[in-house]
Amino acid sequence: MAESPNSANSKPPTLFPLPNASQKPSGMEGMKGERIREKRDVEYVELGCRTVLNHCNTTRMPDVWTINPYRGCEFDCGYCYARYTHEYLGFEGPEAFARTIFVKAKAPEVLASTLKPQALYKRPIALGTATDPYQPAEKRYRVTRGILEVLARYPGISLSIVTKSPLITRDIDLLQSIDAHADLTILVSLITLERGVLEVFDPRAPSASERLKTVEALSLAGLDAGIHCAPILPGLTDGTGTIEELCRAARDHGSCFLGAQVLFLTSTIRARFWPLLAAHFPDHLPLYRRLYASGLNAREGYRRLVIGRVREIRARYGLEGLSRRTEGREQPEPAWPPTAQLAFDLEG
Repeated sequence: MAESPNSANSKPPTLFPLPNASQKPSGMEGMKGERIREKRDVEYVELGCRTVLNHCNTTRMPDVWTINPYRGCEFDCGYCYARYTHEYLGFEGPEAFARTIFVKAKAPEVLASTLKPQALYKRPIALGTATDPYQPAEKRYRVTRGILEVLARYPGISLSIVTKSPLITRDIDLLQSIDAHADLTILVSLITLERGVLEVFDPRAPSASERLKTVEALSLAGLDAGIHCAPILPGLTDGTGTIEELCRAARDHGSCFLGAQVLFLTSTIRARFWPLLAAHFPDHLPLYRRLYASGLNAREGYRRLVIGRVREIRARYGLEGLSRRTEGREQPEPAWPPTAQLAFDLEG
């Protein structure tokens, strides 16, 4: 396996170059690059959009609508595949994804004016597939809430939300309204309870305890919420004891399910993940070279072993993926549902 291009001996990436006007992603209005706010080392830029619902049909994420209220994510997770979306805007280096956040401020209005109701019932909707919809920017801009207010008008939809943020509890009233007449599932992303691993790979995300309390609050509100353990990191979070600890905590905090998926490594993920692994867990480098020698997925035998381990442990804790509303109906495995650490076409 080739070493990361961002090694210590390589030239450091250029942060925050001005977006190239000739590189306008499909579905975007002319991007003016207008700064609307700066916070600490994070810059917010308003980004126009002509569409909000994006049809995704890939092997990992077949035939779903995806919605991303923001582009970029302040949580800066070291395994996030979505950093490539900033490359389409002319940015270089993996750091830019967490330092320049594009805000689709008009997305609720665009969704309301362009939505064809019949389209909503053809396929499920996944909110937060390439960015966390409740990252810190949402507290100020409320784009995600605005989108949910539009979707709340349409009974019978199937909606999933993925987040690491306790901010989602702000919208419990709205989520309950949607849940009353729709199929709503909330996935709180948490890969482990191991603090040392989270400090390296989830450096800006809420703590494990905050995320578990978020699941508990959503569950107490009568919502279907659970833990989305994606990705599992080989040698770091795949041990029986580690998985059991997470399952136990999930159950104790009212989780309806626990889903898991093993890490996959695209070239964009490697640019960020590889240096972190080398700096903090160098003894694991040989393992990763072996597992990912043939491509972006770990060897099939390893994936089967780990997912089988997860299934066996979560079954003991009653986390097979049963919804309160549809008791006895199993959910898809191993990913639950197709969101978060998944590959799909560029979002608009």
